[in-house]
Amino acid sequence: MTNSNNTQIPPAVHFENVRLSRGTREIIRGITWTVGAGEFAAILGPNGSGKSTLARMMLGYLWATKGQVTVAGRAFGETNLHDLREIVALVQPNGQFDLEPTLSVREAVRTGVGGTLGAYRPATPQQEARVDELIERVGMTRSAGNQYGNSSTGERVRALVARSLVNRPKVLILDEPTSGLDIRGREELLSVLEDLSTEADRPALVMITHHVEELPRATTNVLLLDDGQAAGQGQPGEVLESALLSRVYGCPVELRETDGRYFLHAVTRGWRV
Repeated sequence: MTNSNNTQIPPAVHFENVRLSRGTREIIRGITWTVGAGEFAAILGPNGSGKSTLARMMLGYLWATKGQVTVAGRAFGETNLHDLREIVALVQPNGQFDLEPTLSVREAVRTGVGGTLGAYRPATPQQEARVDELIERVGMTRSAGNQYGNSSTGERVRALVARSLVNRPKVLILDEPTSGLDIRGREELLSVLEDLSTEADRPALVMITHHVEELPRATTNVLLLDDGQAAGQGQPGEVLESALLSRVYGCPVELRETDGRYFLHAVTRGWRV
């Protein structure tokens, strides 16, 4: 990718023959994959396939046993990880930590200024304006004064997305962002992500999910994992195929496409556990 000055922009994420071992077990097995700057990508696969492990590797919380990880042009081992994490954001609704529930939605989004769980750092007027802009972009202007802890699960996730964008990261990792959402909450969030994917200043978005139905129409790059290795990668139409998904998920499935979205149906007849 190049910018308006014809300067080459480095990929947002690049894995080159990446392997990760724990004792005698190889968890990630020879992954080579590239996400372009500003691209909407997805890491797809069943539970235990290595999706969240790759996310932690992108954040520098896990280190490749072999191979090279590069994020926003910065090669791990040659860059300061603290600085790197300032340009890589994570939305993980079911993570270990959550924001203080007594904060207002607006205050919750503002905590993105300092990356804290509470409102501990004042914001500049420019940062306050950025917070207001992002609250509007995720459709929460009317509820900005509501208490974060009393908001619906879907509203809290959208607030977390806005919070993650305050400092304009180069890469935004969404780790199972629709987990626990009802159908309305899921579709509202996917609509927000679709809108974000069209913004000129967007980061690369990397969604981690085990549900094909959660892939937004904007997805252009899918890495399908199976037991720590790539079972397929490329555009959704190249990777999402019934026979391949049946093998990876371990049960017969039928895939259908509707208006740019993909849906799976498990074929239970003749299925033997």
